[in-house]
Amino acid sequence: MWTAWWCAGLVVCVLLGARADSLAHPQVLQQCSTQSEALQVLRAGWDEDLSADGAAADVLFLVERDWWAAAKELLRLVRAQSPGTDLDPARRAITAIRDEASSALMLLRVNTAEDTQLSPAFQWAQSLDTVFLNVKFSSRMDGPTTVLNVVDENVTITRDSLSFSAMGKDKPKRIRLQLTFARDLDPEASSWSFAAVGRVSFTLRKASAELWPHLLRPGSARPKNMSPWLDRQEVLDKEIATEERRAELRRRVEALTSSGGAGAGAGAGAGVSGAATRGVDDDDDDDDEKDAAAIRAETAARRARATAAAAQAAELRPRDATPQPRRTPPPSVPSKKAAGGGVRPRAAREPPVDVRSWNESRLLSWLHDEGFGKWAAQCAKHQLDGAALAETSEDELRAELGMKIVGERKRLRLAVCRAHPACTVTPNALDGWTVEDVASWLVEHGLGAYAKEFRRQQIDGPALLELSEEELKAELRMKSLRERKVLRVRLCEASSECDIMPTEVAEWSEPQVASWLDRFGYGAHRRAFARKGIDGLALLELTEPDLRDEFKVAALGLRKRFGRSLCAADKRVCPAIEGQPDQYTDKKQAQGA
Repeated sequence: MWTAWWCAGLVVCVLLGARADSLAHPQVLQQCSTQSEALQVLRAGWDEDLSADGAAADVLFLVERDWWAAAKELLRLVRAQSPGTDLDPARRAITAIRDEASSALMLLRVNTAEDTQLSPAFQWAQSLDTVFLNVKFSSRMDGPTTVLNVVDENVTITRDSLSFSAMGKDKPKRIRLQLTFARDLDPEASSWSFAAVGRVSFTLRKASAELWPHLLRPGSARPKNMSPWLDRQEVLDKEIATEERRAELRRRVEALTSSGGAGAGAGAGAGVSGAATRGVDDDDDDDDEKDAAAIRAETAARRARATAAAAQAAELRPRDATPQPRRTPPPSVPSKKAAGGGVRPRAAREPPVDVRSWNESRLLSWLHDEGFGKWAAQCAKHQLDGAALAETSEDELRAELGMKIVGERKRLRLAVCRAHPACTVTPNALDGWTVEDVASWLVEHGLGAYAKEFRRQQIDGPALLELSEEELKAELRMKSLRERKVLRVRLCEASSECDIMPTEVAEWSEPQVASWLDRFGYGAHRRAFARKGIDGLALLELTEPDLRDEFKVAALGLRKRFGRSLCAADKRVCPAIEGQPDQYTDKKQAQGA
């Protein structure tokens, strides 16, 4: 009897042990109805021989029910008992849940009344057949990235436009870029891709191979944070120049072919034609080298003539004359160059003209001839003769004669300069620029917000070169000190008489400028520099009056040490600071004049 009872008890114990083992097995885990039951199962024990598939399935089972405490307990057990278990399926599932939760949380943070739009900054460059865009998810190219990653991106490229929109993955920002181009595109051949973090690039194929004068269609919306992609454009310009040289070689070979066949007889013509054909079709190295050498020789000869002409012009200029502000004739005035490229002396081509010798009648006739006839009545009213007009300042032209348009005053002063023997007029690369050319140039360099005012004031190329800092600020409404300095630098680059040496300082961003201010004792003024958006390029253009008036640097010693501090940061700035004759010194003297 007792033996039977003992056997029955043994069987019950075995069955209970088997039940406990089955509860510890992960398949039993999926039979739990609450997280508490799952935790009890996990804490009761764990099977060390658990397979990777089984562990991943159990993790997914717990995560799908939001039993995160049980899921973490299971993962700790797996890591302790089976460190090499592959849980990639579970990892992917949890990552997807996290992303969805982040998106929902981001939407909860958005206030419907809050502006969440971001117009991204971008740079552009072009080759003969392609436009390249570098878009940064930030309001400024030199600022921090606002959005690192995006979702729900939507790109539409049509014949004449580009539309890009996306939602920030980590911030509630809707990014939108809408551009209407100046020329047609080939949408099928165009492409786009995400570049570095927080950037997207576009490669837009042109419908026809030509250089566009502007990126955007006139009259379309022009983003303020659009700028040229200088580094990329420099590379593309070299490629374009190489292609143009090759095209010139081909044209010259074709010209040799046609002239050889007509003038040298059948045999000679055939020889030239055969050589030319080989030069074009077979890419004969010897012919290309000869043509390239001829072009180089012509270029060297032109440079030599230009140098000789410049020396001749320097000899004609009085050596003891007081330096005059540079004057540039308007586009309507023909170039005063001799055959060698120099400026001829007045006595060699016409009797000397001196505005100071004109009476009132002669002056009025001259005004009509030069296109200023509408101001003849005002000049007659004020009884101006030639000498009086020559002594009239721009302020008097505006206040006394009512000449409110800046461009008209500049052109009149230039015309008077040409009729004054003591005033030197120097040809410049901007002589032929019209008012529209200047407006387009402003847009290309990120100053498009001022194009309308420059048009209203009739600023053409010659007038642009004559603008003072005060005129930019007061009459052309360019209140931003940084933008005035950037305009000066870009104008210097466009001018044929100015060449700025590249320096490390010019590449500084605003944070780097702030760091430099702290290092050299100007930390108290860093907020003023940040408010005005001063980067390295603008920093190089600052003068002592700028420091005093714009940044309220009252300490005379700080203002005097400013240049030497820049020199300590970059030795290439030192020649200008030390007063040596170089482009910086010349430029600042011209601005002061």
